[in-house]
Amino acid sequence: MTAEKEYRNIVDEDIWNSKRQILTEYRLNIPGFQMVGRTMSESHTKILETHIHKNCMEIVYVVSGSQKYTIDGKEYVVNGNQLFIAPPDVPHSSGDMPHGRYDIYMMKIYGDYRESFLHMTEPYAKLLHTAVLTLKGPVISPAENLKHKFDRMFYELTQSDLLQNMHGRVLLQELLLEICASAVSEYPTASSTISVAMNFIAKNITEEITLEELAAYCGLSLSRFKQRFREETGIAPREYINIKKIEEAKRLLREGEGITDTAFGLGFSSSTYFSVVFKKVVGMSPKDYRKNNSN
Repeated sequence: MTAEKEYRNIVDEDIWNSKRQILTEYRLNIPGFQMVGRTMSESHTKILETHIHKNCMEIVYVVSGSQKYTIDGKEYVVNGNQLFIAPPDVPHSSGDMPHGRYDIYMMKIYGDYRESFLHMTEPYAKLLHTAVLTLKGPVISPAENLKHKFDRMFYELTQSDLLQNMHGRVLLQELLLEICASAVSEYPTASSTISVAMNFIAKNITEEITLEELAAYCGLSLSRFKQRFREETGIAPREYINIKKIEEAKRLLREGEGITDTAFGLGFSSSTYFSVVFKKVVGMSPKDYRKNNSN
């Protein structure tokens, strides 16, 4: 059975509201692009089911928040200022985790070459298309924060003024070049200082971790630590700690551990607070999750 028959092919439609803004190829009129869009959410959304984008590569740039994707049987967590790459016709999903609070940009590029790709001349058009379609992924960490460039590019593309719209296309070209230059097989995203904090969290996931001790461990003031952590990961350190704790909680619950034992075993002050955090991250209560995922 082919992937096309097994999984739903998602094709976006033009939409414009406060939470979802999609420009399809008919509105963009950019050779080689099926869509460019932005979507935001202040709370968890439903699980993203396994799907494909037929003959389209999807590039997702996470502005803020933390997204989880599953592709080729592997799970990837994509934080702020990271990109997720889904090749054409490859099934992917959010696994068993609904998307939480987030702000992301997306673009879909046709897998087969379209003449004058991005309104460029030959041989540069085909060269850039080939570079994009052979990006190493599925997670890429740019050397610099791309939020400002994505914001400006998307704004310009929505303008009716031809010069502004042309500038948006130039910015889109620059973004693709920067993404290609940043592509790596692995993704050590944070600085050594914030990586130290992440490693500390991973090694002490069963403890009650305070931000004060994390900041001191990194040799930073509390305010500077929180600022740097958010700048480099796209989310607040407390939110990151909770996500990591809930990931471990899910494993324990699947293996049959009790809810109360799991809560206290992961350093939560009470099972009630644990349930509140769990539902916020996962979108369902620990009880429902355990019932739906028991071995």
